[in-house]
Amino acid sequence: MKRSLATILNRTHPVGDRLLKPTEFRRQIDREMARTDRTGEQFCLLVLRNLVDAIPADDAKRIVETLSQRIRRTDDVGLIEHDQLAVLLPVTPLAGGNKLAKQLCDAIYNLIAEPEFEVFCYPSNWLMSSSPSTQSFPEDDSTSSGIAMRVSVSPKPIELLTVAQTPSWKRFLDILGAGFGLVCLSPLFLLIGTLIRITSPGPIFYAQERSGQGGKAFKIYKFRSMVIDADAKRAELLEQNEQDGPAFKIANDPRVTLIGKVLRAMSLDELPQLWNVV
Repeated sequence: MKRSLATILNRTHPVGDRLLKPTEFRRQIDREMARTDRTGEQFCLLVLRNLVDAIPADDAKRIVETLSQRIRRTDDVGLIEHDQLAVLLPVTPLAGGNKLAKQLCDAIYNLIAEPEFEVFCYPSNWLMSSSPSTQSFPEDDSTSSGIAMRVSVSPKPIELLTVAQTPSWKRFLDILGAGFGLVCLSPLFLLIGTLIRITSPGPIFYAQERSGQGGKAFKIYKFRSMVIDADAKRAELLEQNEQDGPAFKIANDPRVTLIGKVLRAMSLDELPQLWNVV
């Protein structure tokens, strides 16, 4: 049976009480993000990927020992989703996180065949990955063990790491409920789709891209309640906009179709979003 890193390090280990559980560590990262938003000072998060899959328990503890010898009192050590060890480095620019990654590559290279470390810097959107399998940079940007450094763009890396995962049992119930709803409401879906086609030329569904959990883009689907060229006609109606900013809303919007008014009044246009759950 596969053991998580949290289970391996559950007993006595060098960092002792300083090893934060995933929920505690995520909370600490959120606090540091808020502080950085106020002060503008960068911080780094160094993540050691999937140690439990690559090494025995004794070596995992030795890696924690190595890590504890190289961190400051102001740093926090914790777990991300129980199988990734990470260290939070407040008031640390990307160069500082890079330096620690190199030191750890040197220190644990004899414990892991292919160690991989990622340095996430906030508010910068840069991701630095150190791994012996990556393409080498000039010699002065490698560790003494010859482990190369690579730089690539990662949008909102810190935010993605701190997103709490939905429990599997809850995800199962969500899918079960949404699937049951789709089956039971299929006659209504057919009726609404037919009415949309009869009253307005164009597709039955309207798709729109949204930003979901952790900033991940996804498409939502609704029954189309407007004419097909609604976006083009919006420019002609801007003077009637009743809201400030990017939001757009007017009374008796002429772009809304006859069946669309009924669907919106009863919120039936939202029904296809059950598919997003599945």
